[in-house]
Amino acid sequence: MACPSPHCDYSFSQRPLPAGDPRIGMWNNGHNCGRWVQVTIGDFCTGTNDGAPNQPFCRNGSFVTDKYDGATLNMIVADSCADGNAWCRDDPNHLDLAHASLNKFLQNGVPVGDMDPAHWNNRHISWQFIPAPSFSGDINIGFLQSAQVWWGAASISHLPNGIHSVEYFQAGTWHAAQMDGDMGEAFVLLPTVQAGTQFMIRVHDVTDALINNGRVYTFSLPASCQPQCNVPYTRVSYTTS
Repeated sequence: MACPSPHCDYSFSQRPLPAGDPRIGMWNNGHNCGRWVQVTIGDFCTGTNDGAPNQPFCRNGSFVTDKYDGATLNMIVADSCADGNAWCRDDPNHLDLAHASLNKFLQNGVPVGDMDPAHWNNRHISWQFIPAPSFSGDINIGFLQSAQVWWGAASISHLPNGIHSVEYFQAGTWHAAQMDGDMGEAFVLLPTVQAGTQFMIRVHDVTDALINNGRVYTFSLPASCQPQCNVPYTRVSYTTS
């Protein structure tokens, strides 16, 4: 059921939210971005289940089992839901599924095919975090639009167990990088020397452990990003030590 007024909050909120704010939810101000989840389909609602603000879920109906219960799909957390509806605002554990995924859920290894639209109706789901399935390789690093030597905003993705923090090396010392807003895979870096173009980082996963035994990644701001990057994402190569 939706939360009772006046506790519901459907207004715009500046993000990231302050530490301890009860509205943060499982997005956790970006700290769960990029993690894998396994989603399991639950019961179907026979009533109105539109996520209207200040209204109960599944009005004038009930949740019932059907042949789609138990279907699963592994997915990646990509962003947070800030829409002004009861799904996003009243349930801190809400998972907003990509629409294209709905008929790809697997039942006995076979896609369900026809759950959406007739058998969807925002039905119950359950989910859990999982390590990246069949993970191989190493991280991807790319500079974001407007990145430059004074504001080295970079994306760090493709991790086996998410990302909680990044450190950059400057002037002989490791420093904690600031997350770029609540974009959990984007951090603002500084180069190894002031106004330089070389960067060194190390990455902590969701357990706060350094990935790959503290591996150090060294890379440079490419010429195409000087004086600044003009495209949304510029992937860079790196060396490790």
